[in-house]
Parts: sequence; C-alpha cells; structure tokens
Amino acid sequence: MSGESRKSSVKSFSKRWIHGLELSVIGLLIVLFLNLLSWPETVVDESLDGSWQAILTYSLEKGLQFGDEVIFTYGPLGGFSSFSYSGYNHAGKYAFELFARISMVVFLFRFVLHLRSYLKIGCILLYLFTCQLLPGSYETFYFFGYLSWVAAVVFEKRKKQRAPWGLLLLGVCFLVFCSLIKFTLLVAALFCLGAIVWFLISQKRLLEGGIVALSFPVCFILFWIMLGQHPTNIPAFVMGSAQVAKGYAMSMQLATEAPALKYFVLFLASGVALFFIIWKEHLRRFRNSKVLGEPWVIVSVVYAGLFFMVWKQGVVRSDGHIWQFFCFVPLAGWFLYPMVKKRKTLLLFDSTILLQVIVLFAALAAYYPHLILESPVRFWANTGSGVRGLLKPGELMDELAVELEAKGAALLETYPFLSQVGERTVDVSSCLQGLVILPGLNYQPRPVFQDYVANNAYLQTLNHIYWERGEAIPDTVIHVFGGIDNVPPTHIDSQTTLQLLQRYEVESRSGDYVLLSKRLNPDLIVRSDEKRYPVRIGETVELDSEIEAFALGRLDMQLNLLGRVVSFFYKPPLLKMSLSFTNGTALGYRVNPVSMETDFLLDPVASDTSQLWDYRNGAPRARVRAITIDSDTSGSLFYRNDAQLVVTPFSWE
Repeated sequence: MSGESRKSSVKSFSKRWIHGLELSVIGLLIVLFLNLLSWPETVVDESLDGSWQAILTYSLEKGLQFGDEVIFTYGPLGGFSSFSYSGYNHAGKYAFELFARISMVVFLFRFVLHLRSYLKIGCILLYLFTCQLLPGSYETFYFFGYLSWVAAVVFEKRKKQRAPWGLLLLGVCFLVFCSLIKFTLLVAALFCLGAIVWFLISQKRLLEGGIVALSFPVCFILFWIMLGQHPTNIPAFVMGSAQVAKGYAMSMQLATEAPALKYFVLFLASGVALFFIIWKEHLRRFRNSKVLGEPWVIVSVVYAGLFFMVWKQGVVRSDGHIWQFFCFVPLAGWFLYPMVKKRKTLLLFDSTILLQVIVLFAALAAYYPHLILESPVRFWANTGSGVRGLLKPGELMDELAVELEAKGAALLETYPFLSQVGERTVDVSSCLQGLVILPGLNYQPRPVFQDYVANNAYLQTLNHIYWERGEAIPDTVIHVFGGIDNVPPTHIDSQTTLQLLQRYEVESRSGDYVLLSKRLNPDLIVRSDEKRYPVRIGETVELDSEIEAFALGRLDMQLNLLGRVVSFFYKPPLLKMSLSFTNGTALGYRVNPVSMETDFLLDPVASDTSQLWDYRNGAPRARVRAITIDSDTSGSLFYRNDAQLVVTPFSWE
C-alpha cells in the first residue's frame, strides 16, 4: 500500500472514529438528561425536611408572599425543586424539570465541544456517576450548570457579527429560575452573571454585556410577579434569606466527621493545586492590562468561587452534607481543561484530576461502600424513573397524590388532637408543620415558620412582631419542642415561646404535644431589674440566689476580628453550655450565641413541652443556680473578652 493510501486510510478511520465518538457523546448526554430529571418518588411527611418542603408548596398555592409572610432560604420555586411530592401542580413541575435539565445539558454540550476527544466521554461519565451519589443534592448539580454555562460562553469561538444570543439568554433564564429556588443559588447566580458581564465588556462586546446585565433583573421581576409575588417584597426576601443564611453560619454547624477529614484535606489540596497549575501557565500574561478579562481568568475565578461555596455548605456545615463537596471537586476541575495548552502542564493537570477521582472512590470504598455497589442499580432506576416521568408524568404524580392523601388521613388517626382543631386556624411550633398541612387543616404560619430557622435576633424579631398582631394570630397552636443537634429548645425562636406563654392556654395534651388555644386576654410580662454577669469561656457564672421567679436571659458574646475571619473561611468554635440546678442536677447543651442575642426563657428549663406548661401554671421546679459556657477548642481566642449574660427576673400579670 502506498504512503498516500495509508494516509488516506488513517484519515478516513480517524474521521469515522470521531463521528462515532460524537454520537456516543450525544447518547450519553441524553442518558444524563434522563438521570437529572428529579421526579419525586416519595411523598412529604411531618418530619423536619418533609415539613419545609410541604410549606413551600403550600405557600405558593395559597399565595403567601415570600419575604413578608414566608421567610426562608428557599424562594417561590423552592417547592418544585423538592425531591418529595407535596401536592404541587403537575404541569408546573413538568415544565420546571424540562427547562432546568435541558438547559444544563445544552450548557454541558456546548462546553464539551472544547474538550479533547478522549475527555468528552470521561467528563459525562463522571457526571453520571455523581448523579448516582447525590440524587437529592440538586443544588450541587445547579452549580455544575452555572459552571458549564460560564465555560461555554467564555470559550465560545465568536464569529464576526454573530453573538451567541441563544446561549447567553438561555443562561440568564436558567440563572433566574435557579435564583427563585434558593438564596444560595441567587448569590451564586449573581456571582456568575457578574463574571460573564465583565468578560463581555472586557472583550468590547458592550451590547451583549449590557443586555445580559439588564435582562437578569427584568426576568427576575417578571417571573416573581408571574408566581403571584409582589415586586416590593423582593428586598425583604433577599434580606430575610440572607439573615437565615447568616444564622446558619453558627447554628447549623457540627464538628466535621472524623473519618472524612483526611479525604477532605486531599480534596482541598488537589482542588487548590488545579487552580495554581492553571495560573502558573498563564502567570506571565499578567503584564497585559487586559488579562483580567481573559477566559482563563473568568473560568478559574468562577471555579474558585463555587468551590468555596460548596466547601462552606458541605464540609463546614457538615452534618451529612460533606459529600456534596467531595462529589463537586472531582468533576468541577474538568471545566478548567480548555485552559491547559502546554503538554507539561497537561500532564500535571491530568494527574491531579486522576488523583481526585481515585480519592473519591477510596473514600466511598472505605466509609460508604454501598454507594459504589448500588451505583448500577441506582443508574437503571434513575434512568427508568426519568423515562417514566418524561412520558407519563400524570400517572406518576397521580399515584403520589393518592399516597399523600392517605398519609394525611393516617395522621388524623395517629394524633387525635388534630381533629380538635377543626376549622380553626392553626400554627405549629418546632419543625413539624407537616402535621397540619398533610391533613388539610387551616394552617396559618408565622413568617419564620420553623424554630431552628429563627436563629438570630433579626429573624426572632420578625416573629415577635407577628405575634403582637392580636386577633390576627392563629386560633390554635400545636406546641412541641423542636431543639435539634442538642440545642436548648427554648433558645431557638425564643420570641415565639415567650409569646405562646403569654397569649395561649392549654386546651389538651397528648404526650409531648400540647394543643393551645388563644386567650381572650393575654398575660403580660412584668420585668424586674436586670442583672449583668461577666462571662468567660470555661468559667462558671453563679446566679443570685434570690432569683425565685421566672427569668429571661440574653447573651452578649461577640466574635473578635480573628473569630470573624475564621468563621468566614471555616466556622466559629462550637460552644456548649452547662446548667446547674438547685437540686444538684445538671444539663448540658450545644449553644449558638447568635440565637441568644434576644431575650430567651432562661428559667424554668423544661425537658418537654408538657413540663414547660406545668411550670407556667405554677408547678414546683428546680431553679437554675449556675451557668458555664465552654468550648471543645480554644474558643477564648475567637471571642471578645467583654461578654455578658443579662438576667431579668419576671412575673405574669
């Protein structure tokens, strides 16, 4: 065979191979689309997570205003992103899923065009594998959607006189949809949008940059109104959601799981290494004044920003969320590939990516081997669920609607006090709102509707204002303690607890559940002179022995500069509080200083709701004698040394 014939044969084979590869890529993208479809498989319940998912749908259905009547990290579309069925309309959920997942696949397709042939399939396969690990962590997948859109836009080869308007505007609509789901996604969306606008302007594409920047707020307001929300509530929605996130920063963090810590260090180091491998190759170009608008800068900055956000909500928050970070890191690095030009840099980059994948499998094999073993089963189940939901969405939703109705009826049988509520309006303290939503009772939520969410002074004040509305408050309240992670139940949403003790009386009891009915004439709190006690971490505060009445407490304990820096990048030290009583007994809790910035019920300390109401009605009790606030770490390094505990005895009138 002649040399030319051999070259022609090789070229022909290469062409056929590339075409076959491209068809495989498209086929895998279709499978990925089916796996991303988040059709619910179960119904919501009366648990913590089931309740907030039910409230989001309930709020949208009843026309409640987010930012005014509903304060949460989720927005009006939060219910559609739920992984459990809670009664939303079929058409809305179907349209939401199709738009969100088609957008994500389109962005990924436009991105993988810039990858080398052998990387295209690898990227999609890893994406598919990640889907099987975190089927409910849709927020992580939306971050992948953001990252792939940014990468697709900045690496797009722009032809003269032709701007990629379809890609740009589809991305803006996708960002708007995600922003209406959750505040975290709104922050990430604005971050990515700002990066794209900066990129377009730096490329002297002023028209594109201006339209992209303007279209986001316009579309956000239009969608907000279409969802039955008043545009004047948008600032309150943003402010309230930001305060919830701020409160989470201290109240929802536990110690990082020890077994996962070594893998976290490897992921962190490898993720930072990828970042510096890229920057080292392009470092010499910093002499160019226009470098900050170049694609490699934009994508690496977005990668670093989302990396930090997933780090905060995964590893830092912990409590089972750490795997969001572990699954994000090995895939996110692939979006940096088009920036690698030199062969030597590519070798380092490939090695680091491979290391991340190996670490992921090693972590799963060591601590969660069932996730690897169940991946094939999950894959077929998710694909089958995607096909069924796509072709027969009504059938799937109708089955779940029947199950949801049956669960509501079962709750009425399990908790007879629910039937006592009748047609009266009702709220639920704690985090168990599903108790009244599923049976179809006349639920009237307070703005910050779950106890653990009202975790700072701003949010507790919103609830305090709500309860001061007199006749407009609910006729009944189901009162049950809801302290999670061993936090004192009377510290979270403390203003609601105090208001219930003033404005309601016991109608009936069932174990730890107390059904309250509204008093005709609420009692008032009569305060005595307050007493201030200096607080030092690790030292015991002895309270005055003459305090015989009920007592309010307020803790002024502020982070110092070092503490603020540490809490921003990682988390503040975990604090615990020990209470000693006059009968010689003691109790220990994990505490959040932010939740104690407003008056909370310091004394009496009750072990359950029924006991609290016994104390309210005059039952004898052991009183708090001393308080000690301590830390498992060097907490004294991170707090100011002028902390004070303010104790105010009070009586009822």
